[in-house]
Amino acid sequence: MTLARRIRLASASLVLALPLALAAQAPSVTAEKQSSGTTQLLIGLHAVNEQVVWATGAGGTVLRTTDGGAHWQTSLIPGGGFLAVRDVHALDSLTAWVLSIGNADSSRIYQTRDGGKTWNAQFINDDAPAFYDCLAFWDAKRAIAVSDAAHGHTPIRLTSDGGARWELQPFDKQPVADSGEGSLASSGTCVAVAGTRHAWIGTVGNAQGARVLRSTDGGRTWAASVTPIGGGAKGSSAASIAFRDERNGFAGGAKAPRVARTTDGGVTWTAVGEPTFSADIYGLAVRGAKGPLLAGGRNGLSVSWDNGEHWQAVDAGDWWSVTFASDRVAFAVGPKGQIARLTLSPAQQPSATLLLLHGKVLTVDANDRVAQAVAIAGTRIVGVGTDAEMEQLAAPNARRVDLKGRTVTPGLLDAHVHFAQGGTDQLLFIPLGYPTVKSVAEAVAAVKARVATTPVGQWVQGTGWDEGKLVEKRYITAKDLDAVSPNHPVYLEHTTGHYAVVNSAALKRAGITKDTKDPPAGTIDRAADGAPTGVLKESAQNLVRALIPDLSGADLERGIADLAKKFNAEGMTGGKDPGIDDVTWDAYQRVARAGKLSVRIFALWSGGRSVAEAKALIAKRASMTRPYESTGDDNIIAGGVKLFMDGSGGARTAWVYDPWYKNGTVLDGENRGYPAMNPDTMRMVIRMYHDAGMHVSTHAIGDKAIDWIVDSYDAALKAKPTNGLRHGIIHANMPTDRAIDAIARLQRDHDAGYPEPSASFTWWIGDLYAGTFGPQRAARLNPFHTFQSKGIIWANGSDFFVTPFPARYGLWSAVARETTLGTYGRTPFGTTEAVDVRTALRAVTIWAAHQQFLEKKTGSIEVGKYADLAVWDRNFYEVPTAQLKDAKCLMTVFNGKVVFIAEGAGFQ
Repeated sequence: MTLARRIRLASASLVLALPLALAAQAPSVTAEKQSSGTTQLLIGLHAVNEQVVWATGAGGTVLRTTDGGAHWQTSLIPGGGFLAVRDVHALDSLTAWVLSIGNADSSRIYQTRDGGKTWNAQFINDDAPAFYDCLAFWDAKRAIAVSDAAHGHTPIRLTSDGGARWELQPFDKQPVADSGEGSLASSGTCVAVAGTRHAWIGTVGNAQGARVLRSTDGGRTWAASVTPIGGGAKGSSAASIAFRDERNGFAGGAKAPRVARTTDGGVTWTAVGEPTFSADIYGLAVRGAKGPLLAGGRNGLSVSWDNGEHWQAVDAGDWWSVTFASDRVAFAVGPKGQIARLTLSPAQQPSATLLLLHGKVLTVDANDRVAQAVAIAGTRIVGVGTDAEMEQLAAPNARRVDLKGRTVTPGLLDAHVHFAQGGTDQLLFIPLGYPTVKSVAEAVAAVKARVATTPVGQWVQGTGWDEGKLVEKRYITAKDLDAVSPNHPVYLEHTTGHYAVVNSAALKRAGITKDTKDPPAGTIDRAADGAPTGVLKESAQNLVRALIPDLSGADLERGIADLAKKFNAEGMTGGKDPGIDDVTWDAYQRVARAGKLSVRIFALWSGGRSVAEAKALIAKRASMTRPYESTGDDNIIAGGVKLFMDGSGGARTAWVYDPWYKNGTVLDGENRGYPAMNPDTMRMVIRMYHDAGMHVSTHAIGDKAIDWIVDSYDAALKAKPTNGLRHGIIHANMPTDRAIDAIARLQRDHDAGYPEPSASFTWWIGDLYAGTFGPQRAARLNPFHTFQSKGIIWANGSDFFVTPFPARYGLWSAVARETTLGTYGRTPFGTTEAVDVRTALRAVTIWAAHQQFLEKKTGSIEVGKYADLAVWDRNFYEVPTAQLKDAKCLMTVFNGKVVFIAEGAGFQ
């Protein structure tokens, strides 16, 4: 029996009393009885605002109030009697549509423009008798009506003219394979819409449970959810649906009285809690992006303030529909003619369970305020101020941490970190970075040691070498490696990731000889006689890399969990991982479910290098990759797409206007690098991703590459001015003056064009860069001061594994601009483009949070934001520049939990 048929059997006695059961410290809910003037069962409900509310019910009853419920006016739909009015949608105090359930002849939609005095009837199903009992409007003209079973499918009717004409959109076959009693699509029990094109229908399920059908094209085509809503309850129904936006929604069940939540638009659902009543849930309403959730049903009315995780009882009677009139007022109606007006008061100040006292709190808020203490309740900051003020917020059993004058900052963030791959590489591969390896001989010795423990024929891999830090100041070559590994293929990745060295065994496996031509966008380094040296740059690496087994999901899980701990030990709580694939995404999910991902990861899908790859990724991932529409999961975010415009400054493959240098003063012939893909294709692909609503961050190091990317963003935004996608320029090493001006304009006009540089490049690979850039380009590297003067914000990243990940290094580098060894002088890039420490801190906190679309939730220490904090042994604002680099993290708090305490910190 469908919901529409069940409600006709409800009793009609009047119930007015609404006892409340309030939890301690919970937001309060008060209810006042409303005299409806009827004892007919009330089914439909829609509030225009706090004053204007419409209700509908049995016998064709329509109720309307224009004074918030003090008085109700009653009218009847022509036909009365058996007729029940299931759903109502109102525009104002005079204009509304109501949907009749109908009888064996037809269902109808009625429209009034005079407050219910007269009604205009429109048949919905004159060609296919059915009981239509669900109605939802996108706007004043476009609506969807859904019925229960007729002719073996669920009829769906669409109108684009406010009901004058209805177009049938039936299901002709099952959307998904199912077995068991009942038909998946046999009855539509409820319908909801959001945005301009998304719609959802709840169904009566089979033995496996009810499902939700979803449409992303305004109801033309439909797909089914994967997870049953009814939890496997036989005959269960998804009897009510409510959505905050196009991704975040809720469904309530009948026969399985629980609420399920979705954060991906209805693809999957998770049961999040049962309201305080234990019978069918027939009404759900949700308010705004963060507002409360209201549930009504048989034997109960409940409100949730945390997306259904916990519920507060309001009443134990029967309730059929609920609606929000505003953030603070809601209404409910029931089968005995009862109406309730609910007033929802703001929550009392949460009782803080963790207090950080007696410190110096660098808030990095709009005023860069320095406070004394922070109070935390659950996952959130509930107070920032003096010790005395925070003590007033403390719960009786609150934990207090005496900072003893130490400094608190927001948890530091990394705007560009190869988190999963870099973390795994650290665990599995030979570490060849400085100062572990300082010479070619030491690198070769490390390979020899690994070969001795590796079965013959298996790959030996290492990472992190940098000829700029080796005493020989030259590449490692195949000849060097062959002496210790004649039978094991060897692959050693450079610290930049843009070139690698392999031995002769690897060259042989790949078929690379003197006669092998350079692949597109790649270089095979050669000796004077043309023979390959073993050094492969850019796409040439793939000739060998394609032969190496991929990292497994289990390997990635270990690497992710391990690096999360190391991040926390450095006061870090988030990062933007660029260029991931499906295997990596799944590994992140598993680590998070295991409770081991104590950082916020904003992931960028690898966007490919062709139109075909872009089309495939858009089809697969665009619907879930919309960070400007929160999924509710701020631990792992599908953030956007990463693209490559060029190569590396260290490899001299980045795309530049003027030739690269060797050894500081000698030009590398006419070498100006090259684009990583066809520039016109790049522009087309950027436009495709932009039009699909996806955030794009593009690797561009050379000045010519940066110009091309900035112009491509500009063109895409002119063609489709979608603001707020925050397209980024990864690295943006040496932008031209024209590019800088364009970036400032894009940020101002479109919330796009944000540099995502790595300040630590000047330090960690600065000795290499200084030899390839030349003096004029070197002075333009990372022009942070110019950015500041133009009002440009930028987000700092380590590009780990390219440079060490601790954000304190990037913080220091933005101020000091010094190199590791001083091969070409301590500051070959000058200090004109240096910034002060306050600006540098913003680039690893609030500005980095902005590029993760989380600046309203983290990145500064403010009330309401996540409690992601770091405690340090020194005050960044007061110590000399040189001391920034060696700052020590003493404690890290993530999501309100202490996830790291340094040995000897003295905290309890």
